[in-house]
Formats: sequence, structure tokens, C-alpha cells
Amino acid sequence: MFGVSGAVIGSAPKTKTKREVKCYAIISYKGTDGGFKTFVLKDETPNLIRCAKLVDTLRPLIQQQVNRVEL
Repeated sequence: MFGVSGAVIGSAPKTKTKREVKCYAIISYKGTDGGFKTFVLKDETPNLIRCAKLVDTLRPLIQQQVNRVEL
């Protein structure tokens, strides 16, 4: 019905992209010595629900500071 060229175009493989989500919690605080300390928590498997719960639990307890970085 489509001829030879239609069959070739119709059978061309499609490229697929895979989206990968990584969850990090970066916590910075002022230590007892007055210096800033930072630690990073990384979830090994994508676990968006637990990450969201951690953020929701910590959000009322912290002062938020936003630093914008332009690349």
C-alpha cells in the first residue's frame, strides 16, 4: 500500500529517552564554633515520596536562604 519507501520509513526504530531522577537533601547550618557546616543526604533509589516527606518535616524548622546561580 505504501510502496518500498513507505515500508522502510515505517519500520525505522524510534529513539527513546530515559528520565532519571536523583534525590538529594543538602543541609547547611551554623555550628557551635560559628562556622557553617554542610552535609548531603543522597537517596540511592528514586524515592520521591520519602524525599518530599523529609522536606515537609524540615521546612518549618529552618530559615530558608536562596542563592541563585547563573551558568
